[in-house]
Amino acid sequence: EAGQGFGAVAAAWDWAQRTGRAVPAGTPPQPGDLIVWDGTHIGIVESVDANGKVHTIEGNSSNAVTRRVHDASGGGASGDI
Repeated sequence: EAGQGFGAVAAAWDWAQRTGRAVPAGTPPQPGDLIVWDGTHIGIVESVDANGKVHTIEGNSSNAVTRRVHDASGGGASGDI
């Protein structure tokens, strides 16, 4: 909150919830949003198809930075930042 960054996904998600920046699951994400799964994994929303599929760029996905496609629920995402 003072520009120091976050050391864990859970800290980023906690901050987003505490400061009103968290977008709850079920709300369609927007390109540029950070998408969070269970407070343990995070990705960047690259795009969202008209049918709701969510395209992301994720680090530490099979030991690489990877583009992935999730269903309209974001693959069970907790929400977006």
